[in-house]
Amino acid sequence: LGVSLPALRRALTVKQIKVAGEWIEKSNPPPLCLELCDGLAKAVYARLFEWLQAQLSAALATHSPGGGGDLGLGLGLGDGGGGTALGGTALGGAESAARLAKEAPLTIGLLDIFGFEIFAHNSLEQLCINFANEKLQGLFNLVMITHAQEESRREGIDTAHLDFSGIDNAPCRELVEKRSGGLFALLEDECQVPKGSDASLHTKLHKEFEGHPSLSPVKKGPLAACGFVLAHYAAEVTYDLRGFLAKNKDRCPEDLLVPLRISTSGVLRAAFAPTSAEQAAMSGKRGARFSGVVSKFSLQLGELVGHLKASQVHF
Repeated sequence: LGVSLPALRRALTVKQIKVAGEWIEKSNPPPLCLELCDGLAKAVYARLFEWLQAQLSAALATHSPGGGGDLGLGLGLGDGGGGTALGGTALGGAESAARLAKEAPLTIGLLDIFGFEIFAHNSLEQLCINFANEKLQGLFNLVMITHAQEESRREGIDTAHLDFSGIDNAPCRELVEKRSGGLFALLEDECQVPKGSDASLHTKLHKEFEGHPSLSPVKKGPLAACGFVLAHYAAEVTYDLRGFLAKNKDRCPEDLLVPLRISTSGVLRAAFAPTSAEQAAMSGKRGARFSGVVSKFSLQLGELVGHLKASQVHF
């Protein structure tokens, strides 16, 4: 990593807390030190993924018909020891479509869709992957239904009486991504409240969506007090909420990032250069707020879907 070993050891084992204008130090318990090690490993993976994607995008852009500009689009999701590491999305939405039309009119994009996951134990990683599948399946349904309607009109077939509502799984997607009170929003809020817990999230989730057609409780077994069942388009999946808050926080405090920002490795220094959000948080600017894994993932996924909607899509 090209960092000072004493500085890294201190960042992993000592926590600094500001009390009444003064900084005090507190030793981290061993379990927290291990958690911080995992968080650091995932942060290195995620930042290097983003850096590599940016380099590839820049290299490809130099060969585009319009030349110049970052035309990369990537959304990476990797399981790093029980947590989720996200890659960056460099392009998305109507703005990116306009850039593509101007800078690279002959661009062709290929999307490798995530595989739907149903394991004996499903956690936040599987929820993110399966939600991405839901979004892309929704886009597929929209494209295919629109295509079928247009073809029927060309053939003089009346489609007004046809009901396509049962084909789409919009209620499930809305339950997860609803801005106020959705599953991701509840998780983000629970990560910020004092003494927030997975158990509290479980209670709030089932209270908010009691009777919802896409969500049901686990009726018996060890997951009855900490799980939920989500009706995806592919199948029903039982999720275990234990560990959701820790994984969403993806703990990697500023003290751990400082040694990497002054690393002897130029690649790591570039990969860990502070983002605008991190700069705002470090300076204490108003508006700097917590943003967890699901928030970043939703933003990247939204940009990807926006880009696909602005494109001429073929399946």
